Amino acid sequence: MIIHRGYQYRCYPTAEQIALLDEWQGKQRFLWNVANAQRTQVAQRCRCNRKQPTSIGQGHELTVLRAEYPWLADVPRMAQAQLLVEQDKAWQLHYRGVFGRPEYKRKGRDRAPISVGKDFALIEGTGRKRHVVFPKLGLLEIVYHRKHEGRLTGCAITQDG
Repeated sequence: MIIHRGYQYRCYPTAEQIALLDEWQGKQRFLWNVANAQRTQVAQRCRCNRKQPTSIGQGHELTVLRAEYPWLADVPRMAQAQLLVEQDKAWQLHYRGVFGRPEYKRKGRDRAPISVGKDFALIEGTGRKRHVVFPKLGLLEIVYHRKHEGRLTGCAITQDG
């Protein structure tokens, strides 16, 4: 039997990293809203000619979007692709009747996590003070208060408070 566990560690970014993460939040919010608008337009069409976009299809369109808006390239591509996967899960739950339609993100209210896959984030160091290597962000200091079991499958940075 496979057991999935999640661990939370407090991190202490530098002032430059905080500014960069705040910028990434706005860019991730923009991407969420663009992808959500695309899915909403398809959902409003008649049933005969509607084909829902998938996270894979939107991931391919992400290349075009990053070329059109060069400032989107500041955020790691893996984080943007993971955001599209999370949005796809939200729409699938909506179609199954579990939750309502995914909403648009608003500045100051909605914070999306910045997530990357297993190959893009590593925990380095020994003892209680360790670092997470995050793409385009560098070393992010964490307090490693609890040893994780198994292999690392992903990393998400969220802001509390």
